[in-house]
Amino acid sequence: MAQNTLRLVEDKAVDKSKALDAALSQIERAFGKGSIMRLGANEQAVE
Repeated sequence: MAQNTLRLVEDKAVDKSKALDAALSQIERAFGKGSIMRLGANEQAVE
């Protein structure tokens, strides 16, 4: 029983990660690279 519950939580985390990646890529396509980034990402802004 515990394994089934663990698997559901893991699947939700994967789904959340995929949804976040899709949203970030959609924003980058609409507004350009560097318009949004993950908190703590060590990338320089595009000028």
